[in-house]
Amino acid sequence: MKIEFIHHSSVYIELSKHVLIFDYVNGENEKFKFEGTLPKLPEDKDIYFFFSHAHEDHFDKSVVDIQKSNEKVFIVADKTCGLGSAPGLFEKVFKKKALKVDFGRKYKYNDLDIETLKSTEQGVAFVVTCEDKKIYFAGDLALWYWDGVGDLIKGRETSAYKHEMSKINDMHFEAAFVPLDPRMGAHAGDSLMRFMENNDCDFIVPIGTWNDFSAVEVFKKKCSNGAFAARVCDLTHVNEILKND
Repeated sequence: MKIEFIHHSSVYIELSKHVLIFDYVNGENEKFKFEGTLPKLPEDKDIYFFFSHAHEDHFDKSVVDIQKSNEKVFIVADKTCGLGSAPGLFEKVFKKKALKVDFGRKYKYNDLDIETLKSTEQGVAFVVTCEDKKIYFAGDLALWYWDGVGDLIKGRETSAYKHEMSKINDMHFEAAFVPLDPRMGAHAGDSLMRFMENNDCDFIVPIGTWNDFSAVEVFKKKCSNGAFAARVCDLTHVNEILKND
């Protein structure tokens, strides 16, 4: 398995016969500027682009052009990526191979098994089984904590997060991608810690860092459980190859 961190929440996973790419946005996205670039796609493997939701830092329509030029490209996208609620709009955006998903569902797409969880923000999180490997991609399913938000809302957020995560507590993952958002200050690592306390995973990659790589180092230094900290990979730059075996 090869894992490359592209930027922010965009990641590239290459297996023997498949490539899985999650929440890829072009570095010249209209709203957000990220420096990472999409790796060269292999010609002999099926390529799957997954999009957890329609927020501009997780999705842009550049994937449509990629698909037009590559018949081996498939798209799996949350229903919000239709960029509106009008009937048929999703199909107008994705004119070729595209699986529209909703939360709380299981799908068989070609030779992939896909399960979705409900995000605490927008859209879905993905559990993907491919080539006997199970991969978790959270998107914006996180334990969000914002200053100034009332205790009632915080309680609802915490309850919703724990409810969704309880659905995968008994699963083993070869790789997981979990938010670590430095905008939440001291609570930036809450989602990561909750995931590690309740899930068995070989390799964990922080996402949603806005390319503030110092947040990863801060979290690992604060983590009192050395075994937990060792499971979280270091991030130092865009287009970093984190795993290649």
